[in-house]
Parts: sequence; C-alpha cells; structure tokens
Amino acid sequence: MAAGEYAQALEIFEAILETTPHELSVRQQVILCHVHLQHPQQVENLARPLLEEHPELFVVADALARVLVAQQRYQEACVVLAAAIVQPQCPAFIYQTYLGVLIDFDCPDADYRIMHDWMGRQDTAPELRLGYARLLIKLAQYSLLYDFLTGFEREAEQLALDKMLKIHMYSMLIAAVMETGRVAVAPHYLELLQQAGATEAHVLRLQAQYYRYQGEVHRGIEALQRALALEPEVPIALSLLGNLLLDSGQVMESLKMHQEALRLEPENREYQHSASLTAMAASDDLRVAWRLYEGRWASPITGQKSKLPWPEWRGEKTGGRLLLYREQGLGDEIFWASMFDELSELFDSIVYVCHHKLLTILARSFPNIIFVADAPVSHPLVFEEYDYQLPIGSLATYLRPFRSDFARGRPSFFAVDVTRADHWRQRFALLGKEIKVGLAWRSGNVEGDRARFYPSIESLAPLLALPGVRFINLQYQVTPEEVAQVHELSAGRFHDFCEIDHFNDLDASIAMMKACDIVVSPSTSTAALAAAAGVPVLDLMAVAVEGIHLGEQHSPWLPMMTLFGKQPEAPWTDSVRQVVGVVEQLVNDAGQV
Repeated sequence: MAAGEYAQALEIFEAILETTPHELSVRQQVILCHVHLQHPQQVENLARPLLEEHPELFVVADALARVLVAQQRYQEACVVLAAAIVQPQCPAFIYQTYLGVLIDFDCPDADYRIMHDWMGRQDTAPELRLGYARLLIKLAQYSLLYDFLTGFEREAEQLALDKMLKIHMYSMLIAAVMETGRVAVAPHYLELLQQAGATEAHVLRLQAQYYRYQGEVHRGIEALQRALALEPEVPIALSLLGNLLLDSGQVMESLKMHQEALRLEPENREYQHSASLTAMAASDDLRVAWRLYEGRWASPITGQKSKLPWPEWRGEKTGGRLLLYREQGLGDEIFWASMFDELSELFDSIVYVCHHKLLTILARSFPNIIFVADAPVSHPLVFEEYDYQLPIGSLATYLRPFRSDFARGRPSFFAVDVTRADHWRQRFALLGKEIKVGLAWRSGNVEGDRARFYPSIESLAPLLALPGVRFINLQYQVTPEEVAQVHELSAGRFHDFCEIDHFNDLDASIAMMKACDIVVSPSTSTAALAAAAGVPVLDLMAVAVEGIHLGEQHSPWLPMMTLFGKQPEAPWTDSVRQVVGVVEQLVNDAGQV
C-alpha cells in the first residue's frame, strides 16, 4: 500500500474507534498504520498503554520494538520484546526480532537467557538456533555455547541441514571447543567442516586460530597467508594475521595487516582494538593507537561503557569534578593508576569507582582522590553531580599521547602498609640469608586460549634448582598439589604462608611482596601489583612483543617490571633461563654462593 492508502485506512480505523474505542483489532491496525506512515511518537503513545493492558499482543510489541530500534533506543526495545517473550504462546517472529537486536547492537542489561529453552527446542527453526549461537559468541558465553551446539549437532541429521548451516555449525563448534579448553577436539571439527563443503580459505582461517591456541604461531601465519592468497580481501583473516605477526615480534608487518583490515571495515571495533595494540608498539606517536583502542568496548572482557549523564572528559585543564570508573582486569587497572598523580592536578575533585580489592591500597597511595568500591556501587558519592566522567582506560589518550610522556610517571606509586611489610621482612629473615624470590606461575583462569600464556611448574625447574634462594609463594588460589610439586623441585626451599589470601586480600599480599628481593611471575595482576609497589619484577611473557607495553623490555607503565618475551613456539625454559641469569647475579651480588 502507498502512503496515501495508509492515511485513508488510518482515518477509517480512527472513525471506528470513536464508536468502539476498545476494539483490539482496530487499535492494532491504527498502530500499524502509524508504523507505515513513519509516525514513531504516535506508535509509542498508542502501543505502550495497549501492551500494559494486553501484553500478549505480539504484533504490537514487535512494531513498538522496531520503532525504538530505529531511534537507537535499543535497551528499551529489549525490554518490550522480553516482556512479550515471557507470555504464553509467544511466536517465532518475536524471538527473531529480539535475537536480531541483541546481535546487532549493544544491550548490556538485556536478558538473553530467556530465549535459551526455546532456542534448544527441535521445532525451532535451525537458522534461529544458529543465530542464537552467534549471540553466545558475541557475549563470550563459550561454555553455554559448547553445550548448546553439541546438543544441536546431535539433532543435525534429523534436521537435514543445508550446506551453509552445517558450515556455520561446525565453525562455531570449533570456536567453542577452543575457548573452553577442548583444543584436542578441534581437528575433528575442522575435518567435518571440510567435509561439509567449506571453502579451503575458510578452513585455513580456522586452522590458523587452532595453531595459535596451540602456540604454533608460525604455522598459523602460513595458514593465513595461504588463505589470503585464495581470498585476498577478507578482513578477519588480515586482522588475525596481524595478531599472529605481533605475537612473533614482526611489528611493522603486523601493522600493515591491521591497516588493510581497517581499510576494508574501518568501523569494526574488534579490528580497531587489535590494531591499537600493534600501533602502540610501532610508533612514538601514540595518538592513533589510543583512538583505535576505543574499539576495546567490542570485547565482553572490557566490560560495559557506562551511560552516564555527564560529558566525557577530553583532556581539558578545566578543574571541576571528575567521575572515573574502572574497566577490564586488575592488572590493567594498576597500569592506568600510574597516571593518577598527574590527573589529580587537573581537577578540583576526583571520585574513582575502583575494584573493591584495590580500595585500601589506592586510598593510601593517592590521598587527593576519593575511591569508591565497585561492589556494590551504592555509595552516595556515585549519585552526585559531576562535570565530567571517563572510563580509566581512556586516560592515556590525554595523558600519554607520546611515548616520551611516560617519563612523567613515578617508577612506583603504590604505598604499602609499612608495619605489615616489616613483619614479613622479619619472618623472612628467620628463613636464612638467601635472597627471597616471590613466585607465581599462572592466572586464576587458564581455560581455552589463556592456558598458553602461563608456564608449567615443570618449566620453572631451572629457576627452582638455583642455590642461594628461598622462594615465597605469591600464587593465588594455589592447590596442595602445586605446593607439593614446587616444594619438591626447589628441594624444600618453597614457603607458602597460608595465612595470606593472595586472591582476596591484596593489601596483605602486596605487603608480603614488598618484603621480597625480587618477584618472578607471568603477566598477571600479581606482577603488576609488585611492580607498582616498587619491587623488581621479572615478567615471563608467552609472546615476543606485548603491545600494551609498547613493545619495550621495561614496561612504560611499571618501570620496575622487566619483560622476558619469547617466540610463541619456543619452550618456556628459554625465557626461564634468562630469568635464572638475572636471579643468579642477585645471588652472587648478595654473596650467597
């Protein structure tokens, strides 16, 4: 129908409502006419009260949601659709609209799980079920994705999936098994993917991911180069190749790949984020890198960017009040805290919503800033008025636009409880005159891709055998089996003081670190915490170059941290032996050998 016909129909329906104002079918038709005539305000004014009376009017809910999406009011659209989904006999098109909104837009508060049972039903269209799997990937819900897709795979033969649906299913299963630590199963699904008729280039791209998870970066690079020879302008392949080249230390080649990916998809935030890490290592001018780093919000790991009513700070020397809030992990938060001294000089008042575990340390270290814990965020200061707001990861855009700007920071900036630190120095003195090496070897999360970033205890054997050393446990959530293994490899020179909770009580943990002569750790919050407290840290990296450290051997954020990189294929013992050389020199200087 043309717009004129909808206008005529609207006049007729409105005339009917004058005599029968409660006729549901006519009220729906009026709303649909307004939709076609592009009258969004009328649609909302009529649909909301109607849905309050009759939430089961699914056509109206769908129409209102689409109007809200067109106005970029995505969260409100999700609320309308979620209210429809919980109604009995909710039709497929509501699920389809809801799924589309969640996949295409950022709706952090939306409840995706209300679709889970319906999406798992055999009578739900396979296209919708695989669309739901795509959503789980976007949300990084890989354990749920694995369970969902393995159930779907069991039904696949009965569903008679076409070629493209099989390719989508196996592609997502490969992602699921790798992200949930089931990497050994990936070759099986790669073979099934090939049998399903996927192109050679598509299979090669997923093989490259598999090789990266296995630490075989150069094989991954070769696979991607072959894939790009077959299909040259595939941005996801170019971006992944850029990541692998950075892992192996080929910074400028990595930058070229990322630039090409962004030429093809300049607004893709995942590609922007990946490119930013290479750009940090490639240039002394970091302005482009920080602009690209805003793409980090594409990752669920970053968290959600708060929608606060105040403008974002843009580097002005303005005074006033700033509300700053945390993002990402503890280690990242510690990096950014290195800029707090300078930041406090630019504002009359700063309130920072920090990780609750860092609250005591931050308050002691920066008395000019007010710190509020993020769990729970119910402090009245959070609800006051501010002139500006900013996520902490964006500070460097304005305070570190050039590499040379890092020289303004202090070598260490966390103040430690002196009484506690002295207590541990006295305790350690009772162990003997050997130097005291704080030791950690993993994160708390070693699932999927993350396992390759951490050395095994066995690979630390050359360090643990070093004479003249006492090892102090800094590993949080350590298991009895790990303690026994390290104790044996160190010939009884490993000490685990169980009264310290290194996971939850960071103020106690950092005091123990301060009493150590040096700390050895992979790239975890333990390493960052110790370096921020002024303890020399030897950081074992799983890759040749870390972009966030600007490709340098000494972290610009934490100058007390020395980074020991390695080729991803190389055994951990290569970098461990480098660390042994440094610790051995300390032992010799102390006259312990």
